Amino acid sequence: MKTTIAVTLVIMGGLLVAAPIVSDYLQRQQVVAAMNKPGVTSVSLRPELSELYRFGCWFTGSAMIAAAIFLLAAFFGHSGANVRR
Repeated sequence: MKTTIAVTLVIMGGLLVAAPIVSDYLQRQQVVAAMNKPGVTSVSLRPELSELYRFGCWFTGSAMIAAAIFLLAAFFGHSGANVRR
């Protein structure tokens, strides 16, 4: 059960980190496609995502991935304090 939750956290965290990047890419592709149509001289753009939203996506996604790593480390019993010498 913990492994399933950890895998879900990693996948969803990765998607959340990638969301602003994918959004910017898709917006640029739409602008290029619109400008390549004959007779189009200008394109009305919506503003890009705010920096606060980008940071929120990055922070939340990174926290989800970190939580998954700690969950898996606790599940498999690995920690820095229990290193054999």
